[in-house]
Amino acid sequence: MRPIRRLILLIAWLALVVAAVLLFVESVFAEDPTPGRPDCRELMTAMLNTTLRRSGGGGSECFQTYLASPGHLKLDVAVPDPAAAEPRLDFFGRLCESEGAGDGYRTIENSASTLWIEIREPGDFAFCVVAQDPGLRLAEYKVRIAFLEGMAQKGGDPAEAEPDPDPLVYPGSRAFDELCRSGEVDDHGDTRRCGTPVEIGHVSSFSGELSNDWGDDEDYFTFFIDGELRPTLEIRITAEEGGVVGELYDRRGYRLAGDGGVGDGTEVRMVKTLAGPAQYYVRVQGGPDRTAGRYRLSIQVLSALSPGSG
Repeated sequence: MRPIRRLILLIAWLALVVAAVLLFVESVFAEDPTPGRPDCRELMTAMLNTTLRRSGGGGSECFQTYLASPGHLKLDVAVPDPAAAEPRLDFFGRLCESEGAGDGYRTIENSASTLWIEIREPGDFAFCVVAQDPGLRLAEYKVRIAFLEGMAQKGGDPAEAEPDPDPLVYPGSRAFDELCRSGEVDDHGDTRRCGTPVEIGHVSSFSGELSNDWGDDEDYFTFFIDGELRPTLEIRITAEEGGVVGELYDRRGYRLAGDGGVGDGTEVRMVKTLAGPAQYYVRVQGGPDRTAGRYRLSIQVLSALSPGSG
């Protein structure tokens, strides 16, 4: 009887080992059947026309927002820490619906930190904030969610809606203007696409104030270089109180220059030669310790060279 008992125990032990291995394999391969896409069971709810502030820490965070009607959805992501790597936005449409996940919307703009989507059919739409490098974790960030109900249509068919000729240049449309006024609004726009327009001349000067309840307010200014000129600009930001950080971006959202302040952090100076025709953006925000307040911005043309002139 003793050998039979041992054989029975051995068979039972082997069965347990096989079951454990099968469970492990199933968990590994069934955890994410579609790599790169979020798990519908773990999506967080995002309210419209609000700004979410998250502490980060993981490789990505995913959200779902319900849109009950056609309209324009605009998402902007930013990090308060000037030294932190900016994340990107991934849009997945109606991912968690049984049919039509890739239908019902049209992408108008998809840049480094902004998504502008024309929603053509109602539904639950999913998006993720993702670290740019797979080896990095998200820094503290904020994502602004703006939605404007309704679409500008040609005729009565949403499929015939006329796209903007160049959505990366200010379209000046009602939809765009309304989206810029959704959510948190202060003296200057808080996203690149909603920046205060600057007319480049000899010297352009503005005043502003960085102030909100979270200490992460930021102001954007935008300007356009005409023709084929290559002007050299001096961009100077002087803080009247608190600290200040300034950065220069191109139309695609890539950082061209930045100065975290010199001395006590109350002044920023950037000198850059830019090529036209193109659009550029200046970002102003508080210092690394988030001290902020009133400031002055000036953009001066030091020289304007035409191609081949020097």
